[in-house]
Amino acid sequence: MEYEIRRTSDSYHWIEERPCIEATKKVIDGRTFWTIEINTLEELNYLAEKYGEIIISMGDTPSIEIYDDYRE
Repeated sequence: MEYEIRRTSDSYHWIEERPCIEATKKVIDGRTFWTIEINTLEELNYLAEKYGEIIISMGDTPSIEIYDDYRE
C-alpha cells in the first residue's frame, strides 16, 4: 500500500529533502509529495524501529508521519 510520508520536524511543509531514504518523490497535478510503499506488518515494524515513533493516518489519503519533533 502506498502512503504519503513526512517528518513532524518539516513543519507541514513539503520540502525538497526526503523524509527517509525509502521515500519516493511524486508530482501529481503540480503537487509534490513523498510516498513510501508498505505491504507487510514487518515492513511497518522495520520503519518504526529505524526511525522511531510513527503516526499512521487513514484519512482521505493514507499517510505516515515520522514523529521526530513536538507538535500540538
